[in-house]
Amino acid sequence: MDDFGAIVDLLKRESRFLLLLHRLPDGDTVGSSLGLAWVLRTAGRQVLVVSTDEIPPHYRFLPGAGEVLTPHMLPEGPLGAGMVLDTTHPRRLGEAAKLLHRCRTVVNIDHHITNEQFGDLNYVDPSAAAVGEQVFRLLVEAGLPIDDKAATCLYAALVTDTGSFSYQNTTAITHRIAGELVRMGARPREVVENLFERRRLAALKLLGKGLDTLRLSHEGTVAWMVISRRMMREVGATDGDCEGLVDYPRTIAGVEVAVLFREMEDGQVRVTFRSRRCTDVAALAREWGGGGHPRAAGCVLEGPLWSVVETVIRRVEQVVAQARG
Repeated sequence: MDDFGAIVDLLKRESRFLLLLHRLPDGDTVGSSLGLAWVLRTAGRQVLVVSTDEIPPHYRFLPGAGEVLTPHMLPEGPLGAGMVLDTTHPRRLGEAAKLLHRCRTVVNIDHHITNEQFGDLNYVDPSAAAVGEQVFRLLVEAGLPIDDKAATCLYAALVTDTGSFSYQNTTAITHRIAGELVRMGARPREVVENLFERRRLAALKLLGKGLDTLRLSHEGTVAWMVISRRMMREVGATDGDCEGLVDYPRTIAGVEVAVLFREMEDGQVRVTFRSRRCTDVAALAREWGGGGHPRAAGCVLEGPLWSVVETVIRRVEQVVAQARG
């Protein structure tokens, strides 16, 4: 549990907080950060939530999403306790990482086994299905009330990082916490409708283009899709519209490892891995400076795009062959 108790004490006594979201924010970093921020503000604390990248449209229904700032919007001076949620290393924060130097204490709350323990206080629990679980535990232990709005944020964190409670990381504890959040006022139907049933037309058009690139190799055990900046421009898609696309090659029968290659504006390539049973994709991602979980991980490589695809798929095929014995 690392510094769990010390973080609980900090939540009780600190009056100013800075919460930082990682780049290309997903449901866990958004939901857990907004849930924590809502509880702290309700308790009378001063809280700033900052993200280098914009919040994807399908998360903007969450309470407090409209108050997320960009790094250049912050005032000068000290920023209190800096809390980084769902982030293995400060470099994943992008431009927002520089704000940590203005914080009295840096708190690192994460569930990735590849976390680099970069905080003054660290609470890293790879057994947690989502950081939303960890935030729930901290708030309960600190005696800070979770109302319906905070509960909805934390519930969204659990839903997204467990694949609607379908991934291997989902445990009995996950379901118990989800039940507690519903009891506290979380609105499951609202969460599911906004996350999965209100997709932008551009997102569906982008999916169509991505499926045209879908390929299988290594006797059908490896599948991948490619999203280029040109494809995104053609349909008017944003980075947020790419979330969840890796799940499509993952659903193909017989696939052990699925990969999504996404070209970024700066020419770098974001590589997202998913595996089913025997391949540790976190170890695979670490080979290129990334990380994550054994069944879900990612990294960023220098382009060009199709050169990255060729290099990564060749290595994935080798790893899958080794994992299968």
